[in-house]
Amino acid sequence: MRAIPNLWHLLNLASSPFFQDRLTPVGDPAHPIELFVGRGAEAELLLRTIGSSDGSRQAIPGAVGRGKTTLAQYVKSELGQARYLAANDPVSVGSADTAAELLVRILSAAYQTVLTHGDSTTGGLEPMKVARQLLRAFQTQGGSISLGLSGIGSIGAGISRAFVTSPAALSALAPELLREIGLVAQDHIGAKGLIIHLNNLENLSEANADRAARVMRDLRDTALLVPGIHYLLVGADEAVRSVVQSQPQLRSVFRVLPPLAPLSNSDLLELLQRRYEHLRLAPERPVHPPATEEAVLDVYSLFRGDLRGTFGALEQAAVRLIGVAGELPTDPMDRDPVRSVLHGVYADEIDSALGQVDVEFLQRLAQTFAGQAFTQAEVEAQTQVPLTTISDAFGRLVPQGFILVLGKRAATGPGRRPVEYSLSGAVHLAFAERAHP
Repeated sequence: MRAIPNLWHLLNLASSPFFQDRLTPVGDPAHPIELFVGRGAEAELLLRTIGSSDGSRQAIPGAVGRGKTTLAQYVKSELGQARYLAANDPVSVGSADTAAELLVRILSAAYQTVLTHGDSTTGGLEPMKVARQLLRAFQTQGGSISLGLSGIGSIGAGISRAFVTSPAALSALAPELLREIGLVAQDHIGAKGLIIHLNNLENLSEANADRAARVMRDLRDTALLVPGIHYLLVGADEAVRSVVQSQPQLRSVFRVLPPLAPLSNSDLLELLQRRYEHLRLAPERPVHPPATEEAVLDVYSLFRGDLRGTFGALEQAAVRLIGVAGELPTDPMDRDPVRSVLHGVYADEIDSALGQVDVEFLQRLAQTFAGQAFTQAEVEAQTQVPLTTISDAFGRLVPQGFILVLGKRAATGPGRRPVEYSLSGAVHLAFAERAHP
């Protein structure tokens, strides 16, 4: 029987250090939060804001792959040690969500978090029973049935009866029910508050951004301002700006961090060192790093601080180079072989994913702008391609991740600020030889 090699075992690693899984505050020994590196100032600001208020709303914006979600996970871990309750998994926010759908998801997260951290009697408390019935109604029947519920008052004290028949009724009932669940957390469990982590508010079309803004605005009074609950909203820079900062009703209640900058080179190398030690297979033997620091930082620069893209690229190179490219099987990958193999990997990926017209368009952008940011108007000026054709191409290439949305350029005069873009690291690598002879 043929033996299938495990290239990571050659390096005394249990598995790939280039994993892209989310770090988890508790319960996941493969991806523990202790591997988190950097972001000290941002984490401290988030923690101080939560610790100094009875309820808060904070947004964490940044480009794709910058570690926004991991920062939120780290903050939740720190808060957990201070008796705040949070679920490991965030609440997903989609561009097609209605306010009622997202409100049910928030209510479910609050209920499940308290139930998980409570004792055997927690689920029998009146607010928890009401929440359970309400969630069952909306998750199994879409909220379209009439459901008799015990009213919500102080814990243990039932009052009037309520009947849920529509999303409007849910909106009327949710604030008090969320407040009561928060009181269960405080009075029954001894928690200081609940943390609700809203995730994946990524770049949206203008129509979707308007819709998402309306949804979040509708949630302002039904969920976001409930005492005892703290919200962390994670999303792409432009999405956060479009949804939160453009709405006076939301801007007044959300604290928005500055967009996350890329991790420093030293933090990136420290992050990998922690992963190497965590994944060390045999404690008595050294770990052999799979790539030189120069190779790691070169790929990182091409991906403009996108950790997810960087690690994905290094993984692609590793399965092709480790054990075969150096004099010894344990030799790390060097910069030039990594660039060469990734050039072929991403050129093939682009050729298979796109038609010839889009491939040639990307190649032209790579030759014209290299590592620079650009607007659609600048592409028109430099390439003489009609703006309508450029807009159509961007409409195809942005959703596929070959062109990245950076955000809006700083204002230089009256009028709307243009959106800035850049090419992905994959595009830079695919056309590296032609763009940088």
